Amino acid sequence: MGSNKWGKLGTGSTTWDRRTPVQVASNVIAVAAGITHSLFVTNDGTLYGMGYNSYGELGNHNDIEQHAPVPVASDVIKVAAGSNFTIFLKNDGSLYTMGSNINGQLGDGALSGRDRSIPKPIAANVIAVAASLYGGLFVTNDGKLYGMGLNSNSRLGDTGNISESVPVLIASDLLSNTAPLIKAQPANITVNAGQEATLSISVIGNPMPEMQWQSSSNGSTWTNLSNGASYSGVTTSALRISKVTAAMNGTRYSCMATNALGNVRSATALLTVNAAPAPPVITTHPLSQSVIVGQDVIFIVAATSNPAPTYQWQSSSNGTTWTNIAGASAASLTLRSVTLGMNGMQYRCRASNSEGADISNAATLTVTPDAETLAAQQLKIQLESSGTASITLTGTTDLSLVGGATLASGKTITGAGATATIIGSLTIHATAGNLTILGVNIVNGGLNIVGARDVSVTHCTFTDAPITITGGADNISFFWNRFVATTAGSGSGMTISNAGASTGIILDNNFWGGGLRNNMPSASNARVLIRNNYFVPDGTGNITATIAGSGAQILSQNNIYQGVHNPLIKQSGGLIRSIDNFMTATTGTTAPGTDHVFVPDFSYLIRPSGLDIPGAAELVQLISAHAGNTAGKNSITPSQTNAASKIVATMIGAGATANATAANIPSTGNLTLTATASGFSPASYQWYLDNFAISEATAATYNITNASAAEHAGVYAVALATPASEIVTSAGFTVSVGTLSAPIITAHPSSQTASAGQSASFTVSAAGNMLVYQWIKDGQDIVGATAATYTIASTQQTHAGKYSARVSNSVGSVTSNTATLTVNTSNDANSNSGGGSSSGGGGGATSLPVFVLIAGLLVLRLWRERGRI
Repeated sequence: MGSNKWGKLGTGSTTWDRRTPVQVASNVIAVAAGITHSLFVTNDGTLYGMGYNSYGELGNHNDIEQHAPVPVASDVIKVAAGSNFTIFLKNDGSLYTMGSNINGQLGDGALSGRDRSIPKPIAANVIAVAASLYGGLFVTNDGKLYGMGLNSNSRLGDTGNISESVPVLIASDLLSNTAPLIKAQPANITVNAGQEATLSISVIGNPMPEMQWQSSSNGSTWTNLSNGASYSGVTTSALRISKVTAAMNGTRYSCMATNALGNVRSATALLTVNAAPAPPVITTHPLSQSVIVGQDVIFIVAATSNPAPTYQWQSSSNGTTWTNIAGASAASLTLRSVTLGMNGMQYRCRASNSEGADISNAATLTVTPDAETLAAQQLKIQLESSGTASITLTGTTDLSLVGGATLASGKTITGAGATATIIGSLTIHATAGNLTILGVNIVNGGLNIVGARDVSVTHCTFTDAPITITGGADNISFFWNRFVATTAGSGSGMTISNAGASTGIILDNNFWGGGLRNNMPSASNARVLIRNNYFVPDGTGNITATIAGSGAQILSQNNIYQGVHNPLIKQSGGLIRSIDNFMTATTGTTAPGTDHVFVPDFSYLIRPSGLDIPGAAELVQLISAHAGNTAGKNSITPSQTNAASKIVATMIGAGATANATAANIPSTGNLTLTATASGFSPASYQWYLDNFAISEATAATYNITNASAAEHAGVYAVALATPASEIVTSAGFTVSVGTLSAPIITAHPSSQTASAGQSASFTVSAAGNMLVYQWIKDGQDIVGATAATYTIASTQQTHAGKYSARVSNSVGSVTSNTATLTVNTSNDANSNSGGGSSSGGGGGATSLPVFVLIAGLLVLRLWRERGRI
């Protein structure tokens, strides 16, 4: 504390004078202060100096002032300072000086004014030392007092006034015969293993006492020390331990001082030995653990090191790539409420310090599912396994516990009863197809169909479970389903985008409940047929029912819109054709529904027309009673006419050509279209062109005479009334007028890779009329593959090869580029049960005859509605 000019406080700078003490060193046993410099000795015998140094008074071989302590000498026990010079005494009794010598105060005999920055010994057997401003004094162990330096006014005590440059004797016999007296006791000391340690005392007595250092392990039994490998100075005032070992920790040291008048023991000094600096070594490794999902887990590690280590826990999913866990820096790691996703994770700990690091063994976490999660896992495996399988669900299975499921091809999923429920999300990708979901409740999740084909969803109830259909998905049908929301706006609506390019998305006899607000459905860049649906009154302020967004074509036919706001809405680029819809108590805007949209390429059934109240009431009653999962796979589908219709063309005139689905006639030519029916006798007929009714075309045949492209070209269909007041609409029949052009391929099929059991589809697009398609594998025509899309429901190794399509008409033909199908071998086992109940045997063949019957009826119905039988 005090003035800090020249840095004499040793704080590292020359500013900030100190009015309160500031620590600059520890373990100090002696101090001295000159006018402009300061010095101190630590218990290991090191002399440090700081401050002004122009005269070399710090003794560090230069004249640069030091603002922080610098080491000057070793084995020092005493120090004194005058004005710009220093005197210090070593453990062996030798006396050293350095600094200003203007008055000869260094005592080295040099000429006046010869300063020195290097300490130089000037006397031996010294026991005490002192300094004035310009002179020094010391006492030898024989009781003699010497002085050097400024001697004006005879201050050195001799008879002259001349300064002395060498020590001169001032007095003798200063020490009378006295018993030994300890003036400075040894202090406790703490060092690291491998370092040096010095214990020192200050003893007076006459004659000068002899000293003997001793050691003790308990403080009561003492043993004399001998100079050797570890100790030196055992009979001096300073005991040096050259290399402290860990075994010396706790040893006590004391010095016995003896002369002819007696002896005295010094105080006890305790030696504390810190472990030598060492890198960490893991002594306790974390152990692998197995717990049930939702429980907590604690991993523990221990390590030895000096200094103490810091810890960092890491995790890995493969044992190769490790990631630090944020905040996990203790000797234990606690994982709260573990999940199944953590199963198989590995954990380890890295212990490190300044000397190095060590990494523990890895511990593996095994998370065992509870019964509910185990059931979800088992169902997930069944749904995602390759190969065909029939899976029957009972009760509730929470797939959200395992992140939902991605269905593989060829799965028939049925509910055993009305309580069969899946919580969570189901996803069907483009590699899957030929899927049936029947009689299942889907809750708090949803159904995501991304590019898949041939998916049939029947008698399911979707509660707070939105549906998305995208990615080129096609031939997707929803029959007799119920869509509801428990909270207005949460929704179980349907969003369709980029889908249905070929057969389309078919929504038939579905119940759209209150609270959905919108998306019943909404579509963009898609083809959607909505028929026989019931949109119920919504008491929560719905926004819209059906939305045709950009690029969408929606054919809405014979639907009941009751108490609905904005039942049919078009957005930019969207198209809607509305036929025979019944609307009551609707609000907002309803699109006119007069746009030209696609004509379905399959025959389909319209239930009692919604044009009048009796027909609408009957349809509402049927849908309200039977839509949704009313009894699982035994949910009742109301009986209907087992019927289909199609159109046959008869050509009149040269150059006319026709096939099963199209005809071409020259301009001014004639053509007769004839409606045929199967399964019923038509009660009436109504012909349509591009979904628009043709006035007075109500006979079994429709004749085109003197044909013109502007008036007669397009897609024809015929609606036949059954005796039960149902309407059976035929598949579309395309008529072109004029000169026929050769086909041009506009989009070639793409190569695909599928695992065994997955579906694969190839599609070709072509411009032209009267087109006939033929798919080819490895140069050979595939029997029955005569559509624009060729689908393999369950690929096997035999399906691998090169595929192309030949598109032709009577004018010419063109063959597409080749696409390669690669089929990977799958070793996954087929599973035929789920949700706690199983049905069926190997290969997915069901063992329940009633289910076979239902599944067969569903397939027959699907084929019938596509016009295939």
